[in-house]
Amino acid sequence: MTEKQIKIADRLLRILLEHDGRVNKDSARSLLLKEFTERMDRIDINFVFDTLIDDYKLVALFGEGWLRLTPEGQKMARWGMKNYIHKRTV
Repeated sequence: MTEKQIKIADRLLRILLEHDGRVNKDSARSLLLKEFTERMDRIDINFVFDTLIDDYKLVALFGEGWLRLTPEGQKMARWGMKNYIHKRTV
């Protein structure tokens, strides 16, 4: 992940923590788009969603339009993505 994608991932994980571990996917995307406004950020946001769900399994789909933190995601949301990525590569 790039530095920007790590910032987006950390913010998404914090959003989930702030909302008891679950949030509407469209609402989360809207919050991220308000904070990350550069042209390429939209692509990075989509990449982060897919990566956290499919690759790292820190976030899972919940129903049709919701996201939830997985148990591992609960821990990692507090540690931050940089620490998580470092831990995975060591």
